[in-house]
Amino acid sequence: RHTSEGAWLRIGDPVVTLVNNIDLEIEADVPASRLSGLHPGTEVSVMLEQNGGGALQGDYFRATVRAVVPDENPAARTRPVRFQPDQLLLQQSLAVNQHITLLLPASGSQQVLTVAKDAVLRRGSQALVFIVADGTAQPRPVQLGEAIGDRFQVLSGLTENDIVVIRGNERLRPGQAVVYPDIPPSEPAPPVTGQNQAAEQSAG
Repeated sequence: RHTSEGAWLRIGDPVVTLVNNIDLEIEADVPASRLSGLHPGTEVSVMLEQNGGGALQGDYFRATVRAVVPDENPAARTRPVRFQPDQLLLQQSLAVNQHITLLLPASGSQQVLTVAKDAVLRRGSQALVFIVADGTAQPRPVQLGEAIGDRFQVLSGLTENDIVVIRGNERLRPGQAVVYPDIPPSEPAPPVTGQNQAAEQSAG
């Protein structure tokens, strides 16, 4: 309501604003560099803060891209993207201008090589992992890309069939003997592939 009972109004003055709390959509200003992974129909994850509808912080819901608006903000280099919430999200206690968090794909679907975050050691500005070659631990400098869940994209330094140590690697020395159980061939899991196998350092 924009006025009170008995107030004088001029032609065109707003009186009330009606809000449709059933058919809501999400609009977010997305950096233009991130738009390659967003197309009509693309699903994304939505996280709500704690609210009166029972959803707790950290609860994830789904929304689908409805449109990428071709109107770029030249200062921020962003474009509005509109998302259609799924039914479970619409059942929450949502409000106009409510703050939410969208988890957007970094780019379009692609095959990438990844390594577990637990495998990565930091030596100053250099990232390295230990691989197992001929039964011994060998340090391997790696160049990492973006984080994907509990893994890093590997830009260089590893190949798909490398066996990578993810536990006990902090205590390893170059050339130290490493034993590990038989590892069955991994199944491909697009769009992320190259899931490096894990080896454990022996207790001896």
